Amino acid sequence: MACDAREIPFCYEYYGGKTSYDMGIKHGPELKADAQSFSKRVTPEEMIKFFAAAFRGGNLLGDIGFLFRNSQYLYMLGAYDNYNTHITKNMGLSDFTVTVEYPSEEVGVGNDLLLRNALGCHENMRPLIKPLLSRYSLKINDQPARYLPDGSLVLIDPETEALTPYELQTLDTITYTDVTLVHFYGGEQVSSLLNMSCA
Repeated sequence: MACDAREIPFCYEYYGGKTSYDMGIKHGPELKADAQSFSKRVTPEEMIKFFAAAFRGGNLLGDIGFLFRNSQYLYMLGAYDNYNTHITKNMGLSDFTVTVEYPSEEVGVGNDLLLRNALGCHENMRPLIKPLLSRYSLKINDQPARYLPDGSLVLIDPETEALTPYELQTLDTITYTDVTLVHFYGGEQVSSLLNMSCA
């Protein structure tokens, strides 16, 4: 039996749903008291487990609420004015493209800041998201690329697989394959799991 859309995060267990992965098991009481402490309490390793669960075949085409029933993650997103994500459907995989708009010519601006701004990452979420980026297959201006754990960005030669360091520039396009989320509250819209989590 389907849950009413507005009750997805709360009612699926009542209908026999199973929580796939929930950061609230460890942090629930603290996060319920202070949802904005999410980025201080949750570790990058927990975020990696969360993303791994989201990419499992059994969770595609399902309710994203199954992943964080008690974590207060949904409320933490609301604290950053991302109010429409608590009613969300995980709709499979798609390619997403973002454009580097932040001025790359400014002194001290590097790949880290340019990528964060292109993805719409809130500064508090950056330490949790950064380890995930190295697990994504990226394309920079349609050329295969990889974001390495040390924060460097490299282009991959399709024939030799040689790695060439690359510095992002304004108007570069970044394409990545991700879980597609469709939001139904406050107007239907689509985002990637990475984009939603960066908010």
